Amino acid sequence: MQRSLGIFLCGLVLGGLGGYALHRPNGKSTAESSAGIAQGDSSAGAMERTGAKRKAEDEKILLGDIASVPFQELYEILARQRPEDIARIAQQLDALPQGRDGYAKIKAFFAAWAHLDPNAAFAAAVSFQSKEARQSAISATIAGADASATGTIAMAINDMSKDVLADAVRSNLLSEAISKWSEVDPAAAAHALSSSSVAGMGFTPAVYSVGFNWGASDPAAAVAWAEQQPHGSFAINPINGVVLGWWKKDPAAAEAYVLAKAGTPDGDQLIPTLVSEIANEDKNKAVEFLSHLPDAKLRQQGYGMLASQLSFTDPKAASAWALSLPADVAPNAVGSSVSVWARSDPAAAGNWIKGLSGKVRDNAISSYSYAIVETDPAGAANWASTISDVEQRKKVLRRATSQWLERDPAAARAWISSSSLGAEEIARLLATPAPSP
Repeated sequence: MQRSLGIFLCGLVLGGLGGYALHRPNGKSTAESSAGIAQGDSSAGAMERTGAKRKAEDEKILLGDIASVPFQELYEILARQRPEDIARIAQQLDALPQGRDGYAKIKAFFAAWAHLDPNAAFAAAVSFQSKEARQSAISATIAGADASATGTIAMAINDMSKDVLADAVRSNLLSEAISKWSEVDPAAAAHALSSSSVAGMGFTPAVYSVGFNWGASDPAAAVAWAEQQPHGSFAINPINGVVLGWWKKDPAAAEAYVLAKAGTPDGDQLIPTLVSEIANEDKNKAVEFLSHLPDAKLRQQGYGMLASQLSFTDPKAASAWALSLPADVAPNAVGSSVSVWARSDPAAAGNWIKGLSGKVRDNAISSYSYAIVETDPAGAANWASTISDVEQRKKVLRRATSQWLERDPAAARAWISSSSLGAEEIARLLATPAPSP
């Protein structure tokens, strides 16, 4: 007992000596030590004042024009806040006047908050009083959250009542969440999409995203899923996204699958979709794919779509390329390119058409006339009257004169009566019912 007490007392003495040595380094005086303590208190106070100042500055930013604050800066500000302070600021945003500026602030705040804490951000977004603000906050939460967190959000949105979100809004938000979820777990996202009781056109992006992401990772499973879906339940065929994702992973296999579908309803959708995707990377590869199509009509449609796509960047070059194609596909391709060209530069397109002949010219004029009829029905009629194919001319003229008769009946009837179209054609066009007053 005495031995233990002695050890205890010895320890106290040694501890005291050690503590004394620590508090008086290098032989400093008691006054110096006191000054050090005072200095420490002063530093702590300065740090506290700095922290309070930063907090005030942060709140000023968060409640100010946060829509203009870069995302990373906004995220760093929120990361410095306590959870209860973030929730309090969210409540203040909920009380903002409704309008574009208020919604912009909500979107910026919730996108950054969701990156930090998606569950807390979503819970706060759902509790917003205004339906419009609630929608903005939920959408921003989905956008800001990591893809792995959006599965839980999607399930919560799916189970919401109409009192929280209207059906159309819920469809759009669920589509956003499922689309993002499919980036990390397309199989689960596909199951959620197929089993959801929510309906609407808003699901279109999700159908594509799920198919694309799953097709890029597991095309066999994705194709099996897409082929089992009732096409009528979605705005687009889910196989479209699957094939495009698959093509990114294995172009040859995806192209073979699409070629095997030629002549079927799926093939009619898939071929132009895939051609467009291939052309974005290499026009020549798209041409090579089209050359393997077994059906002449499909080849015409495919080349026409490709010519149209190329025309959005250089319509003159696209039209020249279309004209160089084989005779069985050139007329349709030229018509497609001219249709785009005439809307951006009708004068240049019209001058180029003057150098054409035969069926290519007829198709080009038909497309040109259709393109300008809304703005220049008289010009559309004049061009249409020069089409050499009788049936094609009648069809195009009927559209052009109908538009013209609605806009300027007297001028249209005078032109029809004095034209060289032939008595039968003139009578037929003049018999067009007068527009309603």
